[in-house]
Amino acid sequence: KEKCYEFWVTGEITEKGKQQLEQGIWLEGFTEITAPAKVILTERADLKEVLPDLPAVLQKKYSEKQPNYSVVKGNITIIEGKKRQIRRMMKAIGCRVIYLKRISMGEYVLDETLKPGEWKEFTP
Repeated sequence: KEKCYEFWVTGEITEKGKQQLEQGIWLEGFTEITAPAKVILTERADLKEVLPDLPAVLQKKYSEKQPNYSVVKGNITIIEGKKRQIRRMMKAIGCRVIYLKRISMGEYVLDETLKPGEWKEFTP
């Protein structure tokens, strides 16, 4: 199943880095490259500008760090699920994930009204 995630990363996702993610990338400890991913970059900003959009826990954590870090927001869709795959993929192109949230899995899309820890049953 395709899994789509929203992310914020520090650093810069260059055109070359985006192509690497989309074509598959080598991850340390694996013998094969990752399956191709779909990447959509939606926003570039300074960390201080996006802090209000992040969860409170992350606001506290990152407000004390370099508020002028360059950050990139986007969506990435993968079909695999290797441990910490997206974080490792971003690290391989020189970025660090500061926020990652799954927004869909196959045809199921996250209900934005759900709070952390809440769940919703699906009917056939």
